[in-house]
Amino acid sequence: APGQSRERDFSWLNNAFATDVSVDGKTLVVLDVDPASTEGLSVYLRKTDGSPAVRLGEAHSMLAALSPDEKWVAVIRQKPALAIVLLPTRAGVPQTLANDQVASYYSVSWFADGKRILFTGADRTGVPRLYAWDLAAGKAVPIAPEAAGVVGCCVSPDGRFVAAVGPDQQIQLYPVDGGAARRVPGAAPGDLPIRWSPDSRALYATRSDELPKKIYRVDLAGGRRESWKELPLADPAGVGSGYAWLSLTPDGRSYFYSFGRLLSELYLVEGLQ
Repeated sequence: APGQSRERDFSWLNNAFATDVSVDGKTLVVLDVDPASTEGLSVYLRKTDGSPAVRLGEAHSMLAALSPDEKWVAVIRQKPALAIVLLPTRAGVPQTLANDQVASYYSVSWFADGKRILFTGADRTGVPRLYAWDLAAGKAVPIAPEAAGVVGCCVSPDGRFVAAVGPDQQIQLYPVDGGAARRVPGAAPGDLPIRWSPDSRALYATRSDELPKKIYRVDLAGGRRESWKELPLADPAGVGSGYAWLSLTPDGRSYFYSFGRLLSELYLVEGLQ
């Protein structure tokens, strides 16, 4: 976290995991699997300074994204109807972004200007698409071909391109204003983009099949891919093949990740008759 030289464990409540981090790295969006919640997930803001968490509301899916100005957290709800809902982080009323063309949502995030929301979802025919929701216009526009770019999506700082994994499992750059996608040279099959560099000249990527987890930096012009950081666990017992919700702050100086741990006990019985 900002001002700290080592990792800190923010594990908390029943089954909590972080899904997003503020631009300055000082606030985490935390979801907790809450049996008392009517939706199953409670949404919290938690400061990295150790102050008490603030509950914002409920969500249905494990998707939540903090707006750049930290005024809203975008979540997915299914009741009373499937929609993206903006939960205010201060006093205010939630806003519902209903779209009757979308049958399910896969991801949700924000453009850097805070005026648009990037989301992926399937339309009524079951075809996955990549969309941009314009908050001022109150509507969503597809920004990628059908069945393309629905995994590992992140928007460039200038808002011109979305990096996402294409049907061929390669990272592609999809122009927001339309046009043909292009493959990122140097990226390996299976790489998942997690953040653009501040100057939009490189992508940070990770892989779901690695343990310990590594972050790679891929130069977009030259195609050079290099290991940028490794996140080893002090105790890897019970941890699966990867960490979930790995992300960086825009300046690349702070990061967070969540993971699940499944432990078992092994018994040896002797002298059975």
